[in-house]
Amino acid sequence: MAGIDRYGSHAATLDAHTRNLWGKLKTGKYISSLYRAQFDFIEALAEANYLKAMPFPVPRPITLDRIAIYVTTAGGAGAEMRLGMYNDGVNLYPAGLLLDAGVIDATTTGIKAIIINQALAKGMYWLAYVCNDATAKIPIVYYHASPLGYGDPRYNAGNYYLSYTYGVLPDPFPSGANEGGYLYLVSVRIASLD
Repeated sequence: MAGIDRYGSHAATLDAHTRNLWGKLKTGKYISSLYRAQFDFIEALAEANYLKAMPFPVPRPITLDRIAIYVTTAGGAGAEMRLGMYNDGVNLYPAGLLLDAGVIDATTTGIKAIIINQALAKGMYWLAYVCNDATAKIPIVYYHASPLGYGDPRYNAGNYYLSYTYGVLPDPFPSGANEGGYLYLVSVRIASLD
């Protein structure tokens, strides 16, 4: 059997070794972050008057039709959250506002979704929210991987946060944000793979 590589040709199967596994995305489903661990979400306070942004890598062109957050514990009267998305800037830090999607009602529990029509090219983006209520709770992931890395070998940063009076999302994302450990689960729904 001269000329046959019994181990297979690397050249013939190069794509199997080099493709981005996250490039295989399913339409009609929500996704929050490719760095999320599935098994260890807990709930935490959304925290009033803090703007928070979580990394959202996009491995291929897609179009989104929803942005959502799951309210696990309802807030008080008038509780709401504003959801949106930022472009990536310098050194993995949110930059210009890409989408201010509007407001969800956080006075009841469940999935709170806003209809959008947002095309994204391959690249890094940031899912963001700000809340006006100190009692509403949402899902977070405490243990996760993140491109933000470690300031201390024990803790992985999952978000940027800063004090921000509730209102429309600022453009651009303000400088000087702190790195937080939690990955807050703002989600988007994939309408199509483009």
